Amino acid sequence: MRTALSLPCGALLVAASLAVGTAPAHASCAGPQSQAVLSQPVQFVGRVVEPERGVTLFRVEEVWTGPDLAPDVWVETGERARGAGSSVDLHPETGDRYLVGADAGLGTSVCTALRVTGEAQLAALRPSTVRPSVADGLEGQGPRRLLLSGLALGGTVVLCGALALALGLRRRHRARG
Repeated sequence: MRTALSLPCGALLVAASLAVGTAPAHASCAGPQSQAVLSQPVQFVGRVVEPERGVTLFRVEEVWTGPDLAPDVWVETGERARGAGSSVDLHPETGDRYLVGADAGLGTSVCTALRVTGEAQLAALRPSTVRPSVADGLEGQGPRRLLLSGLALGGTVVLCGALALALGLRRRHRARG
């Protein structure tokens, strides 16, 4: 015997199973790639150090526009969730060199990251305001480094709070005794 609830639940289960196994969405880039890269607020030349699913560590060689960047930055290069990727996710290989155009949150795609095949390719696009990466500072570090820094700061705050609480309880205990 079927209940009124079984139909919506069955439909929900079918929809959920289809969503988990969904193929990546397909998208395309409009216009010339170099124009898309140069239209981004953050631009730098870097070499791929560590590609991971959805994020890539780049060693910064030159900063063209945007904030100062550390020598190594993590850049969002696609979706990390299973089945949520698209055809514009960047899948770089270790050692590849790119002119990366990224948004303010350090996200890029195949449309805004140009694989460098030769110095002449960069020379034709390079602005006069090129600068090196900076050795210290968190600005431009990307999501992974900022998360780790935040966790370290949070851990320090919790540790200091626990120490203050322990000292306060100790003083209270001595005052009673």
